[in-house]
Amino acid sequence: MLAGTRTKSSSIKAVAVGFLMVSLAGQVHGQAVPVTLIRQANVFDGTRMLGVRDVLISGGRITRVAPSITAPAGASVVDGIGKTLLPGLIDSHAHVFGDALQQALAFGVTTELDMFTVASEAARLRA
Repeated sequence: MLAGTRTKSSSIKAVAVGFLMVSLAGQVHGQAVPVTLIRQANVFDGTRMLGVRDVLISGGRITRVAPSITAPAGASVVDGIGKTLLPGLIDSHAHVFGDALQQALAFGVTTELDMFTVASEAARLRA
């Protein structure tokens, strides 16, 4: 999607791909739903800085971004002061082997385009 055509909703949903910490609160189909509130982080939506915001994440999805959000009962609260939330990074030229995927994730890379991996190793990683 071109930068100028992205909707506010899709931009906000892209914000915190690599920055989820979980706790248990609520119920969906009888199972606990992780809810996390990140307080007062600088938020970059992939196109522009939104400024300091609270970000509420429920069930792995960003459900609200606002200047101030009241934490739901049972939510994990993460101090975002002095930190920046941004979409996961993309490495479009990677050589995936060993623990390269874990290392990439540690640095915020959530998508990699592998330039060469033995087919059997690629199948193992996908599994």
